[in-house]
Amino acid sequence: MKEAKQRGRKAGVSSKKCLVRDELLHPYEIHIDEGSHTYLLVDSTTGLNVAYYTTLPHVLKGILRHKLVPSEKVYTLRQYQEEMEMLNDRMMDLLGMRLT
Repeated sequence: MKEAKQRGRKAGVSSKKCLVRDELLHPYEIHIDEGSHTYLLVDSTTGLNVAYYTTLPHVLKGILRHKLVPSEKVYTLRQYQEEMEMLNDRMMDLLGMRLT
């Protein structure tokens, strides 16, 4: 009988490395997974992966959302849109991409 090929990495093998560690982002760090070329949002206090992103601006927006938008609050669509616009403005300021 033929054995099935195993897929994926062996347990405990990690190809991620820390890319950004900054006090502005605390308690989060940005790591990059060299195998899949994705950005990982990592909680630096626990070392656990919080989320995966494809671009750096998306990671920063995710960090701002985790830090500034309370998850227990219920928003109207308009309130949520305003919060996301505010977060987008903060992200642009953080990246130095403000055009005004």
